[in-house]
Amino acid sequence: HLETTAATPLFALIGGPTTSTSLGALFHNHLFTESGRQGLYIKIHLQTDQELALFLKKTTDLLPLRGISVTTPYKEKVIPHLSDLSEDAKKIQAVNTLVRQDDGTWMGVNTDGKGALTAILRHLGSVEGRHLVILGVGGAARAIALEARRQRASVSLFHPNYDTTQRVASLLDCRPLSIQDFPTTSDLLINATTSPLPLSIGHMPRCTPLMDISYSKETPSTPFLELGTRLEAPFLIQGREMFEEQALLQRSVWLKMFE
Repeated sequence: HLETTAATPLFALIGGPTTSTSLGALFHNHLFTESGRQGLYIKIHLQTDQELALFLKKTTDLLPLRGISVTTPYKEKVIPHLSDLSEDAKKIQAVNTLVRQDDGTWMGVNTDGKGALTAILRHLGSVEGRHLVILGVGGAARAIALEARRQRASVSLFHPNYDTTQRVASLLDCRPLSIQDFPTTSDLLINATTSPLPLSIGHMPRCTPLMDISYSKETPSTPFLELGTRLEAPFLIQGREMFEEQALLQRSVWLKMFE
């Protein structure tokens, strides 16, 4: 149970329909309770880009908001409304974390990449010299690719539109893949899309570790990971693992700003 007052620091998740299935409020509010720190985390479903703009321009001045989590579809759309970006966020042009500045404006940060790699390292030990294949080229995919390359992994990107894949891969020093040259194995295949099954079964490699960045409140598995079990994947990394790690990093960023 959280005791709140008018002065309680407020934190929020903003996003589209997936906001309702996020574990963010449960996770962050549990941490506030356990730590004895004042704070309340809420969910805010924004239905349009216009609502996003209005929220950041007006509503945040009316509420004691200190930090905001950003989820699909606003990780890129929110950037024009921000006063500053971290270096990683600038590079990948996507944010998942907003921090309130002293002047009331917002700075954008991205914790997806480091959160994902922390989860991955628990299973792989190290990614140096390992081959990671990432399905998708959206904000989370770019964040994971950037951090994996920083840790000296070899990274290949796949998206159905090869021109898009080439453009993103060149920015992040990754290899672009077409469906024709999709590898039959890798050290880890990551579903960083919103599609439950972004590859046809015929293109899914056997005996390859899988990670899905999506998760469900009801079950730890996903159709992608279930298919991996059928294809004898040696281990599976659930999206909840990445979620918890990036959320801890978000919390660290927020609290550091207000100590």
